[in-house]
Amino acid sequence: MSDRHLLLASPVIVAWLVLAQAAAAVDLAGRAAVGGGGLEHPLGVAEEPSSPYVTGDVDLRVVLGDTTQWRLTYAGSGTRFDPDVPLDYLRQAFGVEWLRLRPRDRWTVSAGLQGEVRRQADVYRIYDHDGAYGYVAFKTYPDPRVMLRGWVGIRLRTYRDLPEESCVEPHAVLEVKRFGDDRTTLGAALRLGGKWFHDPVAPKVWGTAGTPVTSQVTVSLDAARGVADRVGVRAGVDLSLGLRGFPYYVAEDLYDSPLLDRYAHTGPAAVAAVKWLTPLAAWLELGVGVAGNDYGEILFADGAGGGSTRRDDVVDIFASCERPFLTRGTGMVVRGAVSWRDQSSSLAAYTWTGLQFTAGAEWRF
Repeated sequence: MSDRHLLLASPVIVAWLVLAQAAAAVDLAGRAAVGGGGLEHPLGVAEEPSSPYVTGDVDLRVVLGDTTQWRLTYAGSGTRFDPDVPLDYLRQAFGVEWLRLRPRDRWTVSAGLQGEVRRQADVYRIYDHDGAYGYVAFKTYPDPRVMLRGWVGIRLRTYRDLPEESCVEPHAVLEVKRFGDDRTTLGAALRLGGKWFHDPVAPKVWGTAGTPVTSQVTVSLDAARGVADRVGVRAGVDLSLGLRGFPYYVAEDLYDSPLLDRYAHTGPAAVAAVKWLTPLAAWLELGVGVAGNDYGEILFADGAGGGSTRRDDVVDIFASCERPFLTRGTGMVVRGAVSWRDQSSSLAAYTWTGLQFTAGAEWRF
């Protein structure tokens, strides 16, 4: 990865600091985090090396106003892997947000725009892309024990070397939560989204008669409850249903598709966990998640000279620990986590088990 992007980011960060100090009505807030860990099967393929990694990110926002706020934001993040695993990347984003903050019994509304650049390393540089994101959101409490919120967003990504991956992704989310007197929280959410691969070359590459399109709806239910002074439990289920299938291309021994993401597979998922506040003031969480990911009609090379459909059954067992260190106006949190995944696939190339662990610290100011 070229360090020139880090050099470009530094003057921007300094500019934020100078601006915050120069204007009395301006507040500077944000977070910085560093960490590292290890990944087995970082790309989700059986035959690939494991890798350690280090990561860092910073979020800064300059806040102007009180009940009506303008926020200028900067976000930068990067990860470096083992030299034999060329997955290093750096992402930078700049944005502006508008928020109208009201008391708990009134509507809170917000809107924002953000532009980003993401740069990969080595062989994955062809996936370098620029992007933009815009949203409008609201939150309200129709009842003191009921929260309703939602947002509509649109994301654009442009790939210079792979124009067939360039896409527009509109999406909308509606969520409701109810807070009970017995420390029980119930929630439900509905998400609708899709992707349009709008570049003129996309239909030729993906072999479609018109613009390649995929869309999906996801329904989520979740519940949490405090079962003791220091112990809580949570559980949730998701069900994703495809409305328009994910595009793919087959020609002789070539099996290809756009970059796989949430729209590439459908199916159910569930998670359950217990959380304990230990005597050392650290939160410890233990849990398990399961999912059935069906990739529909997409064909993958099956290693036998042909193409096959794919379904993955996934089990994740995880544990995490979090210890906050709070001071007036600022705070630091130290975190660690480990998870073990067992993925059983209809295709041997995607059947594997592996560990992931991470540790790091985050400072908020």
